[in-house]
Amino acid sequence: MPQTEQQPLLVRGKGDETCAGTLHVSIYSARERAIRAAQALALWWALALLSVLIPLAHFILVPLFLLTGPAMAYKRYRAIEVSERVEGHCPVCRNAIKLKLGPAEKPVLRKYCPACQEPLSCEAATASVAQS
Repeated sequence: MPQTEQQPLLVRGKGDETCAGTLHVSIYSARERAIRAAQALALWWALALLSVLIPLAHFILVPLFLLTGPAMAYKRYRAIEVSERVEGHCPVCRNAIKLKLGPAEKPVLRKYCPACQEPLSCEAATASVAQS
């Protein structure tokens, strides 16, 4: 089971408005990363196996999936920290926000408030304090 960590963020609006936020990150051990990599490899190679049944397209799909498998497995093995979500308040409309993140997204993030659609910038709290 991955370890979950919470990191402080500053959520900035268009002007100088800021609010505190939290970045939720999953941290994987070496064993968990190896399992995730093996699952990715198995998925891509299963797709290669299934694409054998597609006439003509299998000449492109099978080699593509066979080569993509190790590349994606390597990428998943290297991902020690995976961003899950950002929680906080919008500095513009003051509504609570909960933004899902892609696994490769890291602060500084550019997102939009789900309530007011204003652009937001989410950055690590320690980095922004050091710049001031």
